[in-house]
Amino acid sequence: MSRLRHIVIPDYPTTVTADRFPVFTDPADAQIVLDVVLHGRSPGWWKVIAFVVMLDHLHIMMIHTALEPTPGHAAANALQ
Repeated sequence: MSRLRHIVIPDYPTTVTADRFPVFTDPADAQIVLDVVLHGRSPGWWKVIAFVVMLDHLHIMMIHTALEPTPGHAAANALQ
């Protein structure tokens, strides 16, 4: 059985609009968020594992590639 050299815990940023106002009802507005999330992958700032844009909030599961993995973290490295 092989051992993992290091394990990284992904970040789970979530944000909600003020008063839960449905900002992302217009697909063009949701596309702006998608473009920003996907743009960060190109220069390798982060690895996006999953994300969802809802009408009044969004969730992203990502790993910052600038951070050095440290031994002993939980099993997120298996996702890389």
